[in-house]
Amino acid sequence: MRRWDDEQEVLDLVERRIRDVVIGAPGPVRDIALHLVDAGGKRVRPKVVVHASRVGGTTSGAVVDLATAAELMHNASLLHDDVIDEAPLRRGRPSARKIWGNAHSVLAGDHLMTCALQILESSEVPGVLKTMLVTMRRLVAAEVVQLAHRGRLLPDREHYYQVVKGKTAALFCWCAEAGARAGGADDAICQALAEYGEESGMAFQLFDDLLDLSGSTDEMGKSLLSDIAQGVATLPVVLAAQAQPHLVEEILAGGGGTGALDLESLVVSVRHWVEATGAGEETRRLAREHITRAVAALRPLGDGPHRDRLEQLARTMIDRRS
Repeated sequence: MRRWDDEQEVLDLVERRIRDVVIGAPGPVRDIALHLVDAGGKRVRPKVVVHASRVGGTTSGAVVDLATAAELMHNASLLHDDVIDEAPLRRGRPSARKIWGNAHSVLAGDHLMTCALQILESSEVPGVLKTMLVTMRRLVAAEVVQLAHRGRLLPDREHYYQVVKGKTAALFCWCAEAGARAGGADDAICQALAEYGEESGMAFQLFDDLLDLSGSTDEMGKSLLSDIAQGVATLPVVLAAQAQPHLVEEILAGGGGTGALDLESLVVSVRHWVEATGAGEETRRLAREHITRAVAALRPLGDGPHRDRLEQLARTMIDRRS
């Protein structure tokens, strides 16, 4: 099996593999998937797979398979999320559901998930298909929790963490552990990498929620405050609402407004209270805490360039503009 020493070369191969899978899809499914893939994305999950694979001392073609499957699964979940959330935008473009409708978007997501599972089944890396199925169960369970609380904006940190652990951290966890297995790492190192991925994923989502409040629509590539408009309480809003309970009523009353002035007024108010109550800074602190835990999980790796790269990658989770 061919091996690569240049990480960027591996990531380039992953990008080409993703496009090959998408282009081979039938009819509208191909167009929908291309619409999403061509819009870009940070490709953080494939990077986690590739970096983690280095700790075992080997980078084989299986790493390309796993990184491709991770990004396909992520994109599939985005297509499904946009249908559930009735999202108008994704990555700075009209969402697939706005152009092709909900039914085709769901089918496109199903197709990408199927392709991801087929790739894992043929990857010859022991255990990665089984752990991906566990990851998918975690994702669905978290979506159920989120749906059950949609529209109520309960200031409940426990439910927020349940959702984030399943919808975001679970796939990061899989990426890090699967990458390490593809690289030939032993079970102890794979477990350490799983913890690294879980904590990095938590930090990534916490920071994403802050960006949703501070960034422009163009920067974020999605509707500003889209989660709030759907009645989903992100952690900065949960913390602000705990300090200022009137905020929940204000959001629920203003979130349904369609006028630009109504939205602008709501944005200004939520941003004000998130910062005035210290909720923004507390969310940043918690994100940094998760990164500290992610870095601590790397201790069994010892010192060396592979650990350094993983640590640097973790720190980029909370040092970005989008």
